[in-house]
Amino acid sequence: MEEKKQPRIKILVACHKADPNIRQDDIYMPIQVGKALHPELDLGFQCDNTGDNISEKNGSYCELTALYWAWKNLKDVDYIGLCHYRRYFDFSKNNSALHPIKSDEIFSLKADTFYPKIADGNDVYLPSFIYLPHSVKMDFQQMVLAEDIYILYKTLEKYYPDYVVTFEKYMTGNYRTGFNMFFMSFDKFQEYAEWLFDVLGKVELKLKPSQYISYKRVFGYMGEFLLPVFCMKNKLSMKQRQILFIADTDMRYRGNGISQIRNISNRLAFNLGKFGRNIKLYDDYWEMYLKADGILI
Repeated sequence: MEEKKQPRIKILVACHKADPNIRQDDIYMPIQVGKALHPELDLGFQCDNTGDNISEKNGSYCELTALYWAWKNLKDVDYIGLCHYRRYFDFSKNNSALHPIKSDEIFSLKADTFYPKIADGNDVYLPSFIYLPHSVKMDFQQMVLAEDIYILYKTLEKYYPDYVVTFEKYMTGNYRTGFNMFFMSFDKFQEYAEWLFDVLGKVELKLKPSQYISYKRVFGYMGEFLLPVFCMKNKLSMKQRQILFIADTDMRYRGNGISQIRNISNRLAFNLGKFGRNIKLYDDYWEMYLKADGILI
């Protein structure tokens, strides 16, 4: 009987500084992001400025420069994922509570914590969703300028109209995930990356860069909101998993029970608060300002 071939897996670990506890093995692949912006810094890992890359855009694309590098340069892989040097999936738990751990704990956890079970090519692992007391759009506006969100919406409306209903439903709801973290088949990832970077490239042509450092990370943040939209639109089976956050300062871990109570109260607050309010994304106010700013989409 022919021996079943083991799937080839790579989980990228986005890094921008040295850390002795970064996971690195046959599956976990650290990648130094923003290398083109910091050529003097050498972490000893694969860098995002080799081959076809957008490393010089790391200030605004954040960890997405690692994804772009993988999309264009990574070969012979069946499954791919992304985590951060201080954020990892706990593949053993479906738990909405962000779980802080100390640096020296990361190598003592059970193996099933860090290695996903492969099901089929239509599955995707995402960080556990949480319920907000307000809309996802309002959460987005804490990170990105409201006009930038509207430009993203109008870009999808023009170039990917079949995504608009899903995008609007996600943005006007209160159920969200984040961090740009995922694990999926490489074939599905290629579909996602082609769509994601085409959307962001079109948006980039229209945005007027902000001088505020937090708002300069606009495309990294947009990726966080586009990933679940892609998964929902393409009817992927989304498997939610807890996120381990490495923090050497004391952080209170409230546990999944408290998180579930918060989710219930947030759902109630959101549903009560949305009565009588227009939560559609189309907005005459921003239509006016796009014209005033000379932004034609």
